[in-house]
Amino acid sequence: MLDEQFVRNRITELRLKKNISEYQMSLDLGKNKSYIQGISSGRSMPSMKQFFEICDYLEITPIEFFKTEKKRTASSKGSHCVDERLK
Repeated sequence: MLDEQFVRNRITELRLKKNISEYQMSLDLGKNKSYIQGISSGRSMPSMKQFFEICDYLEITPIEFFKTEKKRTASSKGSHCVDERLK
């Protein structure tokens, strides 16, 4: 199951690393001005197509999106497993 909180936090993290506001990113993606704020606040989630557009905008691959510094294991909260080959 997809961890929606992870997706919201990761979009925010990557957006901030690029010094881009929610407003600007929303407009650059061709969406309404509160599109990214809606995702960040948990009111909405991007579709798969929108997720790929967000990755393109942030200049990362989907694999890079899910690759983080912390390694999660089956014993972590939520029982998330990460294929170590992606690390």
